[in-house]
Amino acid sequence: TTTATPTTTKTTKTTTTLCAPDVLEPNNKAMEASRVSVWNNFFPSTIPGLSICDGDHDFFVFAIQCLGDATITVEAQFDHTPTSDLDMVLYSPTNKIIARGTSTDDNERIVHTESAAHGDYKVRVYGFQASTVEYGISFSVDCIPTTTTTTT
Repeated sequence: TTTATPTTTKTTKTTTTLCAPDVLEPNNKAMEASRVSVWNNFFPSTIPGLSICDGDHDFFVFAIQCLGDATITVEAQFDHTPTSDLDMVLYSPTNKIIARGTSTDDNERIVHTESAAHGDYKVRVYGFQASTVEYGISFSVDCIPTTTTTTT
């Protein structure tokens, strides 16, 4: 006598999202930062078509040569979803963190006024909790003229 034993087969489907490195890679470390020419607020420097893959970091560096203070604006444009969220950090020429962008909605923005703005500033863009995100980024610097008062 032959007895048939019922078998159950479980099929698991795994979906993998492919993430291609962008044209500025490698820029995963501060020393590999992509140099950006930054203009003023009327003509921001914009770089489209970038990507953050799982665990990736993108670094950018730009020079500021203001005689006085400067307002630095950096904006990453992307669509926020539960699996795609970007954060940003702005570093001074001495590599101190001076501003962060950590919202939970579309786009990330840093607006920071820096005293005596002069030197190379860096921005690090990374995925919150290892998110994978396609994004664009724009940079602008508005030098604030220094005013002097002379009395005669």
